[in-house]
Amino acid sequence: MEQQSDPNPTTVDTSTFIAPPDKVPQPTSHFRKLSPTLYEYIRPLPQPSAQSPSRERAATLSHVSTTEHGTKPTPAIIALFGWAGAPLYAMKRFAKGHSKEFPTARVLVILCTSMTLYFQTDQAAQEGIMPLLKILSGHMPSSSSKDTPNQTRRSYGDIPPVIFHAFSNGGLIPIRSLALAWRTTYHTPLPFALLVLDSGPGSGRFRKEAFRWANSAIVPFLTSDSIAAKVPGASALLNIAALGWVTAVVAIPEIATGRENLVSAGRRCVNDLRLLDTKGSLLYIYSSGDESVRWQDVESNIEVARRTKRDGSVMSMKLERSNHVSHEKMYPERYWQQVRRAWKEATTLTDSLHIKSKL
Repeated sequence: MEQQSDPNPTTVDTSTFIAPPDKVPQPTSHFRKLSPTLYEYIRPLPQPSAQSPSRERAATLSHVSTTEHGTKPTPAIIALFGWAGAPLYAMKRFAKGHSKEFPTARVLVILCTSMTLYFQTDQAAQEGIMPLLKILSGHMPSSSSKDTPNQTRRSYGDIPPVIFHAFSNGGLIPIRSLALAWRTTYHTPLPFALLVLDSGPGSGRFRKEAFRWANSAIVPFLTSDSIAAKVPGASALLNIAALGWVTAVVAIPEIATGRENLVSAGRRCVNDLRLLDTKGSLLYIYSSGDESVRWQDVESNIEVARRTKRDGSVMSMKLERSNHVSHEKMYPERYWQQVRRAWKEATTLTDSLHIKSKL
């Protein structure tokens, strides 16, 4: 399918988001709005030279590049799925990082809003993710609709040149919606080369995670220069309010309807052979210092991934001091080095690789 370009693209001024003034990126116009929750990262244009291709030409380059060591695949699409409530400006550092690592890739950002997290039905979520599905469909191998989940290890020709990068539990919710929509449309699991899981998935059990979810919900209100951070007892009151909110929107509907909550469904999606193609590789980046997602819950999901009959590799990097979705900020060199290694592993004919780093 051919993606129709928006004749009147909307440029987003990220300064409109609530954030400390010194943390709002400058300049502010870095994204083009494609749908209510889908944005495209706009790279700063380099100075033209005889050696560097124009932006238009770079956008049309093949996802297989040639080097002095031969040919190697490069991603055509990188889709970043933000954590629950992540503002667009917070995703800029990851979009910029991927843009630096993979200069010819188109970098997209999908936001997980409160409406998406708590109030959307599966059908509405699938309809909302269709703009991304249409973009992805134009970059998939022609044989992808005919592949079976456990087909023999692929060759370069049928690697989907796509990286998915999900943050926390919230990032997996739109990935699940995308996989459901893809299966409904093409009757196959969602193809991809690499799925990076940053700070997740955590446990989906309300009784176990209620306080962690409530704590995560109030983090945006407790920045160093916020009023709540300066008023004695404000954080405790916010925690109580957030716990009531989480109970109302997660626990009560789950008990009343018997339906699985979205956090649990997103966690299960990672290793659901019906939803995600097992030829895709997984990279987990997590930390024992994460206060929102327990490292034990991440590792239990890793073990399930290893027991699953998959063709792709299962890789992981465990850190020690970085907090929730802050691993790249504390260890930028290690973070991007691991992403590069994971992409190389995902697109070569090697056996499963497990990398575990303690910093």
